[in-house]
Amino acid sequence: MINGRRANRPRLSMLASAVAVTAAVSVALAGCRNEFAERLTLELPPGPEVGRPAPVFEATALDGATVRLADLRGRAVLLNSWATWCLPCLEEMPELEELQRLHPAEELAVVGVSIDALPLPEIQEFLDEHGITYRNLWARADDLHETFDWGRGVPKTVLIDANGVIRGYWAGRFRPFDPENEVLIDATLR
Repeated sequence: MINGRRANRPRLSMLASAVAVTAAVSVALAGCRNEFAERLTLELPPGPEVGRPAPVFEATALDGATVRLADLRGRAVLLNSWATWCLPCLEEMPELEELQRLHPAEELAVVGVSIDALPLPEIQEFLDEHGITYRNLWARADDLHETFDWGRGVPKTVLIDANGVIRGYWAGRFRPFDPENEVLIDATLR
């Protein structure tokens, strides 16, 4: 029959079936995504525990010397992990530079730790190009991440007081001049 209704019924039926299948798959995938996200969240390291002593850590200065975190005891340390390819790292570097400028190094040591797989002179060239003068070191990414129990990824920042106790931890871009961070930094320096 050349009736528009009958000719379109198979198409409507196929469309209804496709919508039903799409809805069922969406519901199933949503469940999988949630389960995956929960597993992923549970497996992420929590990061260093505030109030606990900082772990034993050493890294390589860009001149090749070994620097131990314990060598910096007696002043607060803001340790920031970064990489040349990390945009949030680049965004926070000028603020870290300003933070170091505002506080004498004897009071607060802002220390960057590059995880780049580059020769040390290339890391120094990168810092020079960006006008970064606060102290920077290099460490293997796995060593740094395992030592501080903060998992992979940069930037990560930890604030350690003059007695070697962790006072703050930030995963992701650190904003030292946010009011709550300024209060914490000032309290750590006292």
